[in-house]
Amino acid sequence: MMDVTIVPIPEESRALLSGAPGWRETEVPCGKRVASHFHDFQAYYFTFGISKLKSGENEQELPKAAMIVVPKGVAHCWIASEKYDAVVGHFHEGHGYHFLEDHLSGLALRN
Repeated sequence: MMDVTIVPIPEESRALLSGAPGWRETEVPCGKRVASHFHDFQAYYFTFGISKLKSGENEQELPKAAMIVVPKGVAHCWIASEKYDAVVGHFHEGHGYHFLEDHLSGLALRN
């Protein structure tokens, strides 16, 4: 996951970001994950309570709040904690739905 950049941010940043024009967020309930996907653009995400980022076969622990840069073409998956709900947000126009799935079974659910 060398191509992915993770920058810790204050947890309070969500209040500021959520009020900004163009903000989109996906709530990820505990025990769920956002299905693996990739983009044809460099993506800038903001995560709050997401416990892990999965890219390929690698999983990386995340801080409670972070800004994460995912390069064009890099498949990624957001994993919520088993203990609390989480949020992944962004400002990308044209970003498709984040599909949710059960973290253990891989059963897809549309968000």
